[in-house]
Amino acid sequence: MSFQRLRRRLYEAVGLGFALVPAMHACGGTAVIDGEDGSGGATSSSGSGGTTSTSSVSSSSGLDVASSTGVGGTDCVQTGSTGSGVMEVMHCLQSGQPCPQGDLAFQAINEEIWSSCCINDISCDALTDVLCGPYPTTLGPCCYQIMTEETTCATPGRPLAGAFGDLLAGTARRPGWSQGTGAASARAYWLAEARGEHASIASFLRHASELLALGAPPALVAAAFRAARDEVAHARLAFGLASTEGAPAAPAALHLEELSGRCAHDLSAFAAATVAEGCINETLALVDAMMRLERCEDPAERAALSQIVEDETRHAELAWQTVAWAVAAGGAPTARAVEGAFARQAWDHLGMAEVIAPCAEALLAG
Repeated sequence: MSFQRLRRRLYEAVGLGFALVPAMHACGGTAVIDGEDGSGGATSSSGSGGTTSTSSVSSSSGLDVASSTGVGGTDCVQTGSTGSGVMEVMHCLQSGQPCPQGDLAFQAINEEIWSSCCINDISCDALTDVLCGPYPTTLGPCCYQIMTEETTCATPGRPLAGAFGDLLAGTARRPGWSQGTGAASARAYWLAEARGEHASIASFLRHASELLALGAPPALVAAAFRAARDEVAHARLAFGLASTEGAPAAPAALHLEELSGRCAHDLSAFAAATVAEGCINETLALVDAMMRLERCEDPAERAALSQIVEDETRHAELAWQTVAWAVAAGGAPTARAVEGAFARQAWDHLGMAEVIAPCAEALLAG
């Protein structure tokens, strides 16, 4: 599905003519200047990059562009050239625990990357592979050479807002949630996807409950419950692709007691939250899935992504339809709340659009 077709569907979802559709503004992205050796380069993201050299440059997220010398060891994989948005970097775990290996290393590194990504909602680097490690460096005893891929800053699925950030369950190794196994190089990505889709189940159930409390039309309520069922299927697909033979991936407990307190009868607050969680995050997550599907070659992953794109398109439509209903029902106060929610995202990206992106273009042109 093309971006033009997606814009058409979303605009038609709220009953407006396609001729008026503005250009879609994505989440921005990291401006990367790749070196000829494929080892990365300068980056404009929030501290998750650096410059390739013989001595690593530390960052607040623990990510550094892999040094051309002194990185890795005899077990390191020589990856050669990287593609657009893909970087080979070094990550040093910040915890004082023993250095994890294998799947545990995937999980620990992925946790640290996602905990510090998308500062100012600009971009995220998704972990795609751990090439080698652990090994000691001046930055710490547990360093790894990894591959990351630029992605949108959207949480997979619909985020579950907690009192102090989005809620995600931990992971476990037990049967029930996963079907089959995935390619080793993509397990970290699918584990992050699975956790996001799993949290989306609860997010849609809360959304459906809020719709009921606000007296929403039955079609919106039914669509929200259907979306929750979709997310169960998405989570199972993703946990399967995150699994290894004999070690099925599954979610741990989701601590719903940490949910943010929202007034179920405040239509304006509900509409603003739907803008952030649905109109923006879900639409960007859909765009990310569409882009991944275009370049994906693995049959199992393509099948999963195709299903996710199909379902998430309906979820994005639901978000825009819900906000359109809320504005019609709530009038001017709700319209102002919706306008403010969209404006906050625009402010976050203003620096990227007006300063960073033009500078990156000038640098590359020169």
